[in-house]
Parts: sequence; C-alpha cells; structure tokens
Amino acid sequence: MGPGRLENTLKNLQEGKKTRSATGPCTLAEITDLLINLRDDINDKINEMKQAVNEVRAENEQIKTALTTLKSETKNQLDIQAAKIRILEQKLEKETAVKMENTLFIKGLHPNPQNKEDYKTIVNRFLKNALQLNMTLDSIQTIKTTSSGPNVVQSIMIKTKSKADKISILKNCHLLKNTGVKITPWMTKEEQTINNHVLMKRREFIGEGKKVKIAKKKFLIVTNTTNGDETIFESDGICIKKVPAIPNNNFQ
Repeated sequence: MGPGRLENTLKNLQEGKKTRSATGPCTLAEITDLLINLRDDINDKINEMKQAVNEVRAENEQIKTALTTLKSETKNQLDIQAAKIRILEQKLEKETAVKMENTLFIKGLHPNPQNKEDYKTIVNRFLKNALQLNMTLDSIQTIKTTSSGPNVVQSIMIKTKSKADKISILKNCHLLKNTGVKITPWMTKEEQTINNHVLMKRREFIGEGKKVKIAKKKFLIVTNTTNGDETIFESDGICIKKVPAIPNNNFQ
C-alpha cells in the first residue's frame, strides 16, 4: 500500500467510511498492526545495520592495533639491526685506523719518463732530498686512477715504520711549498669531516681578510690583521667554537 493510498484509507476510517484493500477489508486495527509490523521490520533492519557497522568498526580497530604493533616491532628490529651495524662499523673503523695509522699519501710526485726507476727509489730520494730525512719505509704502494688512464699514478701510498717517522715527515712538509707535491695523512671518516669543515672555515676567515693557521687537524688560529688579536677555534665537523688554548698534547 503506497503512502497516498494509506493516507486516504486512514482519512476514510476517521470519517467512518468503509474502505477495502486489494486483499479484502482494511480496518484501522489492521492498518495499525501493519504499521507496527513495518516499524518493527525497519527497526530490525536498522539494528542489523548498526551491528554490521559495529563489527566493521571492531575489525578496523583490530587491524589498526595489529598495524601499530607491527610498526612498533618493525621499528624495534630496525633499531636493533642499526645498532649492530653501527657497532660493526665502529669496530671496522678502529681496526682500519690501527692498520692505517702510519699511512701517508704523496700527490704530485711523478717519475721522469726517461728514467726507469721504481717508486721505492723515487720516494726514498724524495724523502732525503726534498724533506731532508733519511728513513726506511715499511711499504710503498702506487694508487692509480681510472679516469686519467690505467697507467697514470694519482698518488703514492707509503707506510712508515713508526708514528715518529710519520710525524717527522709531516713536520717537514713546509719544505714542499711551491713544489706541487702534497703529503696528507690517512684519516678516518670523522677526521675527514672535521678536515673538510676546517678548510671551509679557513677559506671564510681568509675571505674576511684574516690570517689563519691550522693546528692539530681541528684547530683554527685566526689573527685579526688590524689589531693583531688572536682567536682560537675548534671544529667538530659541524660547527666551530672558541677555545682558550690548544691542548698541549703530542703533535697529530
């Protein structure tokens, strides 16, 4: 029975008129029962839908909880693995540092093409003549670059027999000024970061018209050319800070 028909039927019943339905007589009581049944059916459907929605919500909450737990467990596992990797990296770096402690790199030292001397002879003569040192090296190894050709020597890696010999070479590097030859020590990743930062800051201070000296790889001695005031800075690879003095320990 449509809304319009039901409305007419109710109106006729209120006026005391008889009415008929497609299935027979339709009284107010019958219509009332029909409406009650319809209401109950609708309420049942609504309750079923509410229950279904609640079940879906409960499932969603379970999924969210499971995802949160999985995310937390995964992060914990990743943190654990990252910590293990850091420990291994630190161990490897320490072992490498011990192995490479007395290692130096010589750049710009090239043999005379007309002479067929090996690099051991060339380096030993270089140490004696250019650096005024007479020492025996532990090992000499050439490092070749592929960018300029397979037979072009980029630098020479030497290893001294002791730390004292390495320090002697580094102390005499001032004798190489304007020769085109440069000697640098092997550095850890942390030392390389600090070294790059120190060189960058050195360029900045020089650009400001100041004199700059580098000490012990990470200290900058900055002199104001106007009044001669001297300031010491220490780099940690990220920023620099003023320090009262350079620690009085062995040359590095």
